[in-house]
Amino acid sequence: MFGYVKPYRPSLVAGDYEFYRAVYCGVCRSMKRLTGPLTSFSLSYDFVFLALVRLLCGENHVRIVPRRCIAHPLRRRPMLTDSAAVDYAARVSAILIYYKLLDDKRDKRFLGKLPPSAALSVFSRARRRAALPELDERIAAHLAALSEAEKQGVASIDIPAGIFGELLGDIFAYDAPQEHACALWELGNTVGRFVYAADAAEDFEDDLRSGNYNPYVRMYGGALTPDARRDIHDALLCILAEGEAAWKTLPFGETVTMRRLIENILYDGLPRRVAFLLTGEKRPSRTPRPYDGVLP
Repeated sequence: MFGYVKPYRPSLVAGDYEFYRAVYCGVCRSMKRLTGPLTSFSLSYDFVFLALVRLLCGENHVRIVPRRCIAHPLRRRPMLTDSAAVDYAARVSAILIYYKLLDDKRDKRFLGKLPPSAALSVFSRARRRAALPELDERIAAHLAALSEAEKQGVASIDIPAGIFGELLGDIFAYDAPQEHACALWELGNTVGRFVYAADAAEDFEDDLRSGNYNPYVRMYGGALTPDARRDIHDALLCILAEGEAAWKTLPFGETVTMRRLIENILYDGLPRRVAFLLTGEKRPSRTPRPYDGVLP
């Protein structure tokens, strides 16, 4: 359920993408510093989006410094530093990855070829180092409710997706400026509901074979017809549309790059991630599509 919330790079201008990379590298560096060097290997695009949104609502000044890292030792990369928003995203990532590993261990899934139990000790320490006990309790409560709904096998996407939306809503709004907390919660709720539902649609075939819980398997049975796929696709876009009013109230001001990045993710990146429902593919394509037409 990680790695969904990312920009569609072909439609980003170069300067915007460079800023996005600086935030990405900043979150990675903060993870190494705050929660342990090994935790940076779990960095996903979702936490970069969280950092971007929190930057918008809490910081008027950013500092980008060229630095080297283990992944790029020969050439310095621009990294956003000294940022509370970036540090917050790094801390949250450690908590969420810890709970994901717990879930993977229960379901006997693997993190690549690595058993989750091998990584749990690392992320158990990282979770403590994150030092967000109140938020940790809220996340645990939401995940317990989600686990209970999945155990009951509810034949509804709205119930589990709604719980996950509330979880991300709390994460986005936690300890945020009061004037922006409501909009941040609504944005997090929108993204959470979308991610859960889109992930369930993507995993439909795998969960059907394995017998793992999937709300769409309970709702549609052994196959997704073209009409069902279209209905799911349209419902996912409706989720994004419902959250539009909230994110448009965020304090963009003159920050054109931030606006373009967030619009790209919400209007381009997320919809393209679920386009496989209309093309008939089993899951999102990982290869570029051929193009033949007028200049884009």
